[in-house]
Amino acid sequence: MLVLEFGNILIFLCYIVIIIFSIPANSLILLSIIIYKDLRTPVNLLVCNLSVASLAISTLHIPWKLTSYIYPSQVFLQDQSIHFCRFIQIIPGACVISISLTLFVICIDRYIAIMHPMKRHWKMTCNRVYLFLTPCWIAAFAMAAVYILYLRIVRFYNRSYCLSLYPVSPLDINVTDQHGNFIDNISFNRLIYWILFILLAFLLPTITMLCLYSVIAHRLWFHQKPSDRLCTLSLKDQNSQLKQNRRVIKILMICFAIFVLTNFPFYVFVMLADLRLLPISSSFGLANRILSMINLSAVAFNPIIYGFSNKSITDGIHRLLLNLCCVRPLPPRHKKNGTTKIPRISSRSFTTVIWNTALE
Repeated sequence: MLVLEFGNILIFLCYIVIIIFSIPANSLILLSIIIYKDLRTPVNLLVCNLSVASLAISTLHIPWKLTSYIYPSQVFLQDQSIHFCRFIQIIPGACVISISLTLFVICIDRYIAIMHPMKRHWKMTCNRVYLFLTPCWIAAFAMAAVYILYLRIVRFYNRSYCLSLYPVSPLDINVTDQHGNFIDNISFNRLIYWILFILLAFLLPTITMLCLYSVIAHRLWFHQKPSDRLCTLSLKDQNSQLKQNRRVIKILMICFAIFVLTNFPFYVFVMLADLRLLPISSSFGLANRILSMINLSAVAFNPIIYGFSNKSITDGIHRLLLNLCCVRPLPPRHKKNGTTKIPRISSRSFTTVIWNTALE
């Protein structure tokens, strides 16, 4: 008879909600960018890479986690085959690193577009995005592969577990009590790996994005607008720019907060547990499940925030759904409701064009 704990039921339902949001949302973003060439802008291609990573996690990793909640006492393939165990572990690790690097590049691109709009040679292009994607995934899988190479199938109390076992090193740290009695051993190789992983995958990108987004926020919210220096904008245009500035800063801060809150706590917890610095108690397993669920919830949040807050992508998804429903869609560049407008360049509106170009 199948008996589930109340906590496992709630986490199981949360995973179901994540899958329901993630797979359709990411699929729509990917299909719209692949089908419609006018959507293949540098930022949209980076958002497409986020959707690829999120879709891989939601289809190749989360379903196998659900089996452990439905049948917690059963032994599955990931606990019997070392190759399948490594495959299940490398998918989320590589995808999370790829998402981290992609968000970092998006941040740099927005910084250049807003802070240096006239320096076109600095801006991200489609060719530069294509050149970035290959090294991005190579680096992501390389960092994740270091961890999975030391995974082994270990049996405890007639149950198989997929755990990491690092080789013994003369630099290993022996932990003793106040009387000098041996308590535990911390692998030096394990410690170095986690320090580099947290530093390269989270700390450096997080600190850099925090600094750049702070500068962008100051420029958009507090800095003197072009109309304050040159009286070329009407009151209506100034109010429109103010609303757009507030929307941009809200999206940037929300994206940054979600990235930090859904990833950093979980991997710090896993690092401390892997280094045996956390006491094993009855609440340890529940904390691990909750943090893991929060970490994977970013799979559903990323496409919603980055994709559906982008007007060009939402217009492309609308056109795609109309095509799927056999309804004749609107032209991609409608005269009145199009995603891009070409303003008249004149001495009066030149400053406005530069400012709006930076916010595209």
